[in-house]
Amino acid sequence: RTLFIWSDTGRKTKAIYRFDVLERKRLELIFADDNYDAVDANAASAASYTPNTIYDPTKSRIVGLSYSADRTRFHWLDDDMKQLQRKLEESLPDTVHRPRQIAEDGSKIIFFSSSDRDPGVFYVYDRVRQKLNELAVTKPAIDPEKMAAMKPVPISGVDRPRRSRGSCCTLAIAQKPSALAQGTHQTRG
Repeated sequence: RTLFIWSDTGRKTKAIYRFDVLERKRLELIFADDNYDAVDANAASAASYTPNTIYDPTKSRIVGLSYSADRTRFHWLDDDMKQLQRKLEESLPDTVHRPRQIAEDGSKIIFFSSSDRDPGVFYVYDRVRQKLNELAVTKPAIDPEKMAAMKPVPISGVDRPRRSRGSCCTLAIAQKPSALAQGTHQTRG
């Protein structure tokens, strides 16, 4: 009977609301970020502007949303997933941990973990044993310690001057920042 929709009506950024299909009415706010649109970068680049929903088959519901900010961020609608995300962030800091698949029985979750310096590692989390095991490194030839870090840089957009766009600046390793950025990558948001 209800859907999740995005809307920027009365806001400067896109937010996620519940929508009643029968009444054809926008209901309560589910999630909003005052600086970034609550949409995933992949969806934004495809011009679909849909949130990346995270569905748990054991609970038969959406347990979280991901969106692009200074990096991929999550808004959890489920306390168990929120606590698990916190544990992962404590174990592997400065890394984005995106759930990719939840087992039908809920016993295991496959996560893809990546950062500005690490192209990514697949892990399987065993909920019963509360243990995280590495499955596969996506680019084993890349040593994250030798990669330069990216720093978020706000840039005002001409198309939406009311807010800044998320961009990242990559500086050479062992160099101090200067007036000229050595490379930028614009993120959607």
